[in-house]
Amino acid sequence: VVVGRCHHRTQTHRAEQAINNIMGDADPDRSSVEVKALLRKLDPRTGSSHKDRVRLLSRFRNYAEGGGGGKGDVTTPEFYDDDLPLLMLGSQSPTALYDDELSNVNLYGLLEACGCPSSHDSKDNQQLKRSARNAMNLLKFLVCDFVDKVSGRPVPLETDPKTGQKELNGFAHALCCCTLPQLALMKAHLHLTGEGDARGGAKEDFCQVLVLLITRHLAEDGETPQPLNIDQLLPTPGAVNAFNLWLMQNASKAVQRAVKKAKADASGK
Repeated sequence: VVVGRCHHRTQTHRAEQAINNIMGDADPDRSSVEVKALLRKLDPRTGSSHKDRVRLLSRFRNYAEGGGGGKGDVTTPEFYDDDLPLLMLGSQSPTALYDDELSNVNLYGLLEACGCPSSHDSKDNQQLKRSARNAMNLLKFLVCDFVDKVSGRPVPLETDPKTGQKELNGFAHALCCCTLPQLALMKAHLHLTGEGDARGGAKEDFCQVLVLLITRHLAEDGETPQPLNIDQLLPTPGAVNAFNLWLMQNASKAVQRAVKKAKADASGK
């Protein structure tokens, strides 16, 4: 089944998509290949170098944008529903359990790549792999900035008449359905409280992902809103303080209100 739970294209868009699929430009089978090619190299224990991981993360973004940096009359590729949680979680995704090709391998998902510890990591000096920053860059793009296009025209997202919120794109939906233990794979505190060097994570990108998770998180059924309290996602007071400071200095009043409401909803107040 091609993505459809969270993002429905109009019949006209689907007709154009079908033409592109015939031409081989946006086949969801090709997308499956691209997802698996990325995941096979995200775990540094496979022997991949920093340059290998950065190159593949960049290649996947270019593929998701439809090639050419998303400019011009591009059509973004279709993805199967099952491939989106696979992208996020790798072998921890239910998809991997039922895929003969993946059942005997241990694959990092994008979340685990975001929290991949450095070989210099220790109990007293926790650090991330340099490529964790690049992984977070890609995650933020996919869940916050990605725009589905057909022949260069953005496909409009529908609005929920009850909540007034726009639907999530497929990548954002897959992320927002993740459980708290799965989200912990990103090592949130290291992105927020790192020293600011290459091993300190990607604070700005992660804070934007965090806003999405706090305000739009869903239960595992993929439909029921389940807003999160910031304390559920951030394990240390220092990380909570760093996010709250970022929120105050960088987020709009509307975003600040949405985060405050989510906190109240999550607390049952």
